[in-house]
Amino acid sequence: MLHFGICGRMTDFGIQPADLARWVEAQGFESLWFGEHTHAPDPARSGLKDPEAMDQLYDPCIVIAAAAAVTQTLKLGVSVSLLPLHHPISYAKTLATLDRICGGRFILGIGAGVIVREVEDFGIPFNDRWKALREHLSAIRAIWANDVAEFEGRFVNFGPLRSWPKPVRSKGPPVLEGAFSTYTARRIAEYGDGWIAWDGIAPEKIEEIIDQIRRETIRVGRNVDDLDLTIVIRVPVNATDSGERIERLRAIGFGRIVFLMSPHEPTLQWEELNWFKTLMNRHSTH
Repeated sequence: MLHFGICGRMTDFGIQPADLARWVEAQGFESLWFGEHTHAPDPARSGLKDPEAMDQLYDPCIVIAAAAAVTQTLKLGVSVSLLPLHHPISYAKTLATLDRICGGRFILGIGAGVIVREVEDFGIPFNDRWKALREHLSAIRAIWANDVAEFEGRFVNFGPLRSWPKPVRSKGPPVLEGAFSTYTARRIAEYGDGWIAWDGIAPEKIEEIIDQIRRETIRVGRNVDDLDLTIVIRVPVNATDSGERIERLRAIGFGRIVFLMSPHEPTLQWEELNWFKTLMNRHSTH
């Protein structure tokens, strides 16, 4: 069955989290996701403009807590958390608390960041960000899994220490990796539960990566059927090719399609959301 979700762009000038969460659950969407950027480097320093309002985004963990308080069954996720930018000791507590508040509905999408200045402002060399992500995730899972945890690595060192709460599930919430590279499949097979992709490259390339993920999953002795394959897509209101795109992504193997909201004022966002609802209703029964 194909599931549908919404990825919200939560800012102080758009729809607010609780209002969005109530609506998304009431309309029958399966999940609600929130992206993360801690800041946007000033254009004078980075040479980059910020058309996506990255410097305006709310903290996704706080937003998820607000959404959890007004929903019952809606799955809630981060798409994606920039894991190297969080200290594992404090973030293990934050994520486990969220999972408890959500009653096990939490999904953790992870990424290492794509903006050089954003990553390096946290003292992480950009070329080492995926190595840091691997250590941070391993350290977080060590805290979740053990009454007394310790960790020694290049980027993370601590322990022995004690920290609660623990997540609802013994292994923690599902972890979906967000990336497009030759290493994506291997990383997912080794320490992820699936892929959260962005519909920004050719379908043929996406299909190739999915095939690689499946092969790597089999190679390490894991069950391919357990993979969570999710994709976040942009679909402009009334775009004529939307249905064709959705069916192509279903055929490729995605089990969840997440519609990406734009960082607009509420009137335009509600128009966009109603278009997403129309698409979901057209394709959820096929």
